[in-house]
Amino acid sequence: HGLAPGQPLADHLRLTGPLPDAALPALYRRATAVAMPSLREGFGLVVLEALACGTPAIVSRLAPFTEHLGAHEVIWTDPFDIRDMARALLDSLDATVAERVRTHAPGVCARMSWSHSALQHEHVYRVHLGLAPADVTPSTPPVHPSTELTHA
Repeated sequence: HGLAPGQPLADHLRLTGPLPDAALPALYRRATAVAMPSLREGFGLVVLEALACGTPAIVSRLAPFTEHLGAHEVIWTDPFDIRDMARALLDSLDATVAERVRTHAPGVCARMSWSHSALQHEHVYRVHLGLAPADVTPSTPPVHPSTELTHA
């Protein structure tokens, strides 16, 4: 988990290229954290996949992440500040921080699940059709988060 003084970073990296979707949950579960300090991201599905597998995610303190994730649900970083990114990476190694993120992950996954998304769409359709609004509160915890991930 650490670099020996003078050891090149390349000795710890493996560039895989594209991987089959079926391999991703095991890789996410094996990771200490998934760093996603993106400057331009459409939604952040990788972050949700990591959280669904119980792996803390490091994300940019920018939209869309700030629009969908709460203060304690991920590890935040300023993607324009290398020192802050280093701090976030170190925080991901802190067991207390990692456990805090893992504790919030099921709620994030329930809120972002396909079934909850469908309920939200139903609510909008009902409102526009003048029908009684649908309840969009996730009433049941999702199946094990990695199960939904493997079927996505």
